[in-house]
Amino acid sequence: MDLRRKTCLTVVAVLALSLPIWARTDSAQLVVDHPVTIGAQQLKPGTYNLKANDAENQISIVRADDGKTIASIPCEWVQLAQKPRQTEVLFNADRVVEIDFAGQTKGVAFR
Repeated sequence: MDLRRKTCLTVVAVLALSLPIWARTDSAQLVVDHPVTIGAQQLKPGTYNLKANDAENQISIVRADDGKTIASIPCEWVQLAQKPRQTEVLFNADRVVEIDFAGQTKGVAFR
């Protein structure tokens, strides 16, 4: 193999390995005073941080008081018609159905 081909393969390998570094994590804070459900996970009253990684189809639920991850919930990324000015957690009764992130044209939805 000539030097040019080895250099090209090395660059491609480095770029492929660095893809997770480029992934962005979006987050939202959720404060609830009564039990709510996200996916199949029921949350007790409290404060939670919801973290969604661009590269994955799941959201992590982290307790704000101790930083412990209590669940990873499957989600799907959805395209929004416009960018919301602030992060919004959308409910249907006591169930979280969607999270729209501030300044992003995408959000996450739960089945």
